[in-house]
Amino acid sequence: MREPDEPDQFKPPPLDVVFTWCDESDPVFQSDIRRYRTVSQSAEAAGSARFRTYDELRYSLRALDMHAPWIRNVILVTNDQTPHWLDRGAPGVRVVSHRDLFEDHSHLPCFNSLAIEMSLHRIPDLSEWFLYFNDDFFIGNTLSPRAFFSPEGQPLFFVENYPLPAPRAPWFPGRDEDLMKRCHRYNHRLLRALLPGLQDARDPTHTPQLYEREGLRRLARHWANEIRATQACRFREPHNTKLAVLYPSFVAASAEPERRCLQRTIYNGSSEYLFRTVRDRDVDELERWLAEIEAERPNFFCVNDSVEAPSVAERMLYHYRAMLERMFPRPSRWEQVLP
Repeated sequence: MREPDEPDQFKPPPLDVVFTWCDESDPVFQSDIRRYRTVSQSAEAAGSARFRTYDELRYSLRALDMHAPWIRNVILVTNDQTPHWLDRGAPGVRVVSHRDLFEDHSHLPCFNSLAIEMSLHRIPDLSEWFLYFNDDFFIGNTLSPRAFFSPEGQPLFFVENYPLPAPRAPWFPGRDEDLMKRCHRYNHRLLRALLPGLQDARDPTHTPQLYEREGLRRLARHWANEIRATQACRFREPHNTKLAVLYPSFVAASAEPERRCLQRTIYNGSSEYLFRTVRDRDVDELERWLAEIEAERPNFFCVNDSVEAPSVAERMLYHYRAMLERMFPRPSRWEQVLP
């Protein structure tokens, strides 16, 4: 019998899940970072917090297996790295190299997630609709594929309850602002140039997002020059294109009605979504935030690391991994059980 809230005809398409990941402990990775990093790069673009791992990917996969067992494949995009615990022979898991995504291999190695994300549609054998995760995104509650679609079957794109920062002219550098705010202003300016009447562009949430490959192809063609410039940046820069900012407004304006995503506001701190950024000064708040996540178990959560002091990072590692182990103790189907 059909559930009362189930749409009469809509059936979600098969969905793959794509993760981007790097192993900051890899000696080759560390050597490459030292080789290409320059003194002009900010900590936000190339600092240790940008690449530090708390084994989040392992626990994000456990959460996915626990709460979204309906996914088709897990695809891990890396710089020729593989987590030591990943069972590459398990059904439904693949590792894809940056070399398969970048047309110009002279831009590799790349440490810029904004550049990598712009080529996700080039992943071989990727489902037409797919979910994209950063490796520190988590599903905290059991979800149906319909969580990513409206009752009528339109794709949803999750946004914050505040607008994108206002666009600024190219000659206004805004150097008093952090890198990503300047990046969002730049992308907002690109959108306004395409859509002069754009009124309600909002910041994307730090959650899994649903994308369509064809929409990404059209976007890549429209901003081809800007994306090429982004992919030439090994580290993040304020003038980089950002997929999560450009995509929802672009497809809303250019796609057929049934393919246009609906921007759905979800509120930070609600049962749907909890996002926290940990800086050195916030470490005393960390245990309270983690307890809040563990008690509330929101649909989506993310704890973002902006810690610079090694002693604070060690404290965060201890408490964060302990919480993740309590929430997701069972190995996923893609994880080797190591001695």
